[in-house]
Amino acid sequence: MMIRSIIKVAVPVLIIIAALAVVAWQMNSKPVPRTIQAKKITPIVRTDYVELVENYRYQVAGYGAVAAAGEVNIVSEVSGKIIWVSDKMKTGGMFRKGEPLYRIDDTDYVAALDSSLSALRNAEYELKKVEEEAGVSLKEWEMWNSSPGQKDEPGELIAYGPQLAASRAAVKDAESAVVSARSDLAKVVYKAPFDSIVTEESIEYGKVINNGESAGTLVRTDRYEINLPMAAKDAVRIRFSEDTELASDGYVELAEGEYNWKWDIYAERILPDADSSTGMLQAILVVSDPFDTREGARPILPIGANVRAVVKDHREQTMVRIPDQALHEGTVVWVLSDDNKVQIRDVKVVEVRGDYIYIGEGLSAGEEIIISDLEGILDGMPVRTTGGKTADKGAQDRPDVKQPGGDV
Repeated sequence: MMIRSIIKVAVPVLIIIAALAVVAWQMNSKPVPRTIQAKKITPIVRTDYVELVENYRYQVAGYGAVAAAGEVNIVSEVSGKIIWVSDKMKTGGMFRKGEPLYRIDDTDYVAALDSSLSALRNAEYELKKVEEEAGVSLKEWEMWNSSPGQKDEPGELIAYGPQLAASRAAVKDAESAVVSARSDLAKVVYKAPFDSIVTEESIEYGKVINNGESAGTLVRTDRYEINLPMAAKDAVRIRFSEDTELASDGYVELAEGEYNWKWDIYAERILPDADSSTGMLQAILVVSDPFDTREGARPILPIGANVRAVVKDHREQTMVRIPDQALHEGTVVWVLSDDNKVQIRDVKVVEVRGDYIYIGEGLSAGEEIIISDLEGILDGMPVRTTGGKTADKGAQDRPDVKQPGGDV
């Protein structure tokens, strides 16, 4: 009986001891975890090279509306019946300078000229007669007043002074009347004052037109103007002149869908007043051949069209450029050193043109630059290029430096 009691107590104790032994064994046999060194990841970047640009010319670009450089209202300076009208005297008709548009009946004006010429001849005759009479009168006075010691001068009436003055004035009046009559006769034919196109017309054969009455409107075709807003810092780099050899040149571009056409321009002048709201100056650019279609290769440049204008600095210089994705924070470029480390540089941006940034200071032609967009980049940080270049890359890995012209 007593033995059974001992067994009942001993068995659970033995089981507990065995369980503890197993746990202790498992704890002692647990593998020790290995320490794994974390790998440092080097960013992979895309790169490009700083390009040299020879014959670079600074450009100012913007948009402006095409306007006629000159417009004239066709106003008759004489009255009369219209006896001839040019077939081109209609909207869209084009005339060369000096080409006639219409003619007024000149019968009355020819008669007026003949009459004024006759009056002039009579006035000249009267003057000649008075001059001869004055000569006779002076000789007679000298005959009767030739005593020794005589110092008296003949009077005005004896010298025919008033008569001569009146006769000479009459001749001048008659000459003026002839000039006026010839001018009126010349005005019976209206001639184009410059190369032009008719934009309005209100004239017809047989109509009586009065002095001062309008017959239409002409617009100059030998030159158009573009009013281009321009900042003062840009204006100082552009040369303005009426002499096309001295003025800065450029072009205007008219776009229509997939088509675009260009016309040459030059910078003629800049207006003295700045825009009150923007502070911009107004540059006047001249298109010298707006109606030159280049044998159908382009249309005429339409008045009122909104065109893109580009005018260039007259000076040429050497510059470097980079792709626009290489510029960060407006003035920062990430340069890749020979040991594949990042150099963060501040640069001076001269111009943004298309997909390129033109740099004045901070970069040299041929330097490799990073064009990838990275976060948390630091000066001196190592990187790898997509081409797998190593830290010992040499000159043989660099492409030839491109040398585009100034109009890239």
